[in-house]
Amino acid sequence: MIKSIRIKNFLTIKDIELNFDEHFNAIVGESGSGKSLILKAINEIFSSKNDTEMIGNFADSSTISIDFEADLSKYGFLQKVFKIEKTIKKSKSQLSLNNRTLSNKTAQTIKNEIVNIVSQDYRFELFEKDKFLEVLDLFVDTTVIEDYKSAFEKFNETKKAIHELEHEIKNIENSHPEILLELIEKVNPKENEYDELIEKRKQIKQDLAIKDFISQLNNLLYEGQNNIFDAIVSSFKKINALESKKIQSISNALDKILSELIAIKPLFEQNTDDEISIDNIEKRLFELENLQRKFAKSLNEIIAEKKHLKGLIEKKDTLKEQITKQKIELENLEVDLLKAAENLSAQRKQQAQKFILGIKKNMRDLMLEDADFDIVFNTIDFTQNGQDKIILLFSANKDLPKKELQKIASGGEKSRFILALFEYIGQKNKNTLIFDEIEEGTGGKTLEAIAIKLKKLSLENQLICITHSSEIQKVADKVFTIQKSFKNSNTVSYLCQG
Repeated sequence: MIKSIRIKNFLTIKDIELNFDEHFNAIVGESGSGKSLILKAINEIFSSKNDTEMIGNFADSSTISIDFEADLSKYGFLQKVFKIEKTIKKSKSQLSLNNRTLSNKTAQTIKNEIVNIVSQDYRFELFEKDKFLEVLDLFVDTTVIEDYKSAFEKFNETKKAIHELEHEIKNIENSHPEILLELIEKVNPKENEYDELIEKRKQIKQDLAIKDFISQLNNLLYEGQNNIFDAIVSSFKKINALESKKIQSISNALDKILSELIAIKPLFEQNTDDEISIDNIEKRLFELENLQRKFAKSLNEIIAEKKHLKGLIEKKDTLKEQITKQKIELENLEVDLLKAAENLSAQRKQQAQKFILGIKKNMRDLMLEDADFDIVFNTIDFTQNGQDKIILLFSANKDLPKKELQKIASGGEKSRFILALFEYIGQKNKNTLIFDEIEEGTGGKTLEAIAIKLKKLSLENQLICITHSSEIQKVADKVFTIQKSFKNSNTVSYLCQG
């Protein structure tokens, strides 16, 4: 129940405070006086947008506050009495509940626990969207609704999990781990192999330089033309023909040299294995360098990449196994979801038949004696509200076929239908009901019937009616008159006292 509302600097309203009766309140005034601004202000406080164009000309900001009583325990609020306040500024607006910051999202959520606004916008929403399902669900076993929501949540979570697994597998596949791993394994690099081969090649080149030097010595001493070994052997032949102590000494020295040359000759034997080794090294280095160019990484990084790629392939296989299990689980959850949806739909259809009878009765009281009404159920894909899509059919005359209510009913007929609906809901709806010109398109006995219905409805609910009708004004428990004047170059809407 809304106890009071205070509005400051909101369009043409400078400062208005309305303290409401717990039953029937009427807000009246000439067209353009500003009475509908009360409804705009209530809408604005729960709106997700901050419309700075609503700020009036009397100050730099606009403030709207509502004092109300409600049970908001399911949202974590243990109090029963609340004050919600919104300050609209050019820079940044502020929203609070009992002086604590409140998000726009939470405000939109709790709005349905506080107030129902029946305006042209609401009528359109009721007939076009799933709003009527919400009304119907007031009479459905809450356990059935919660069972469906739980089944839908589990189904969606599993479906989402499968999608995420598939997305993860796709990302792995896009990196082509099998192809890259094959490239690495074909070369099969070893840790630090490249540096070791470079060092080995350096050593072999050094050994080859030594070997070349030894080859030159070998030619000088043994193999080349005029080599020392052959020269000494030839010298012996000449020495043997000569007899002299001096020659004998030379012969002895040459003999020693010849013995040494014979002794060291094996050291000069050439080994061709090194030539083969360096060719293999050069070939291996080329393979490794080519691999590094392809990956733009060092060999050690490529070896680490090999391990990573193997991990990705193993992970992909694991993910595929998980998807298989999740899909089996999804099939089972879909069976549970379908069963929960069928239970929910069955209860809705059962309540819909009662709705049809009750609303027809109430419409007869509102001078729609010949009106016919029906609720048609269509099955759609699973949504958070079930598998039901509702179409409201209406005909104002017996001889005309029923068609979609929002397309065929006049403004007055829609207003009376909504009033008949709220009367049927009765105590199921404990929120404040705000009717914006509910009498639109009616008059005479029909208007009298609407006034009687509103009075009856106000016995169980708090009503706030924005109206032009004197008939409705007469049955209200409290009447607020809004007037406007032009002061100091500004139009001002104000509450007429008395």
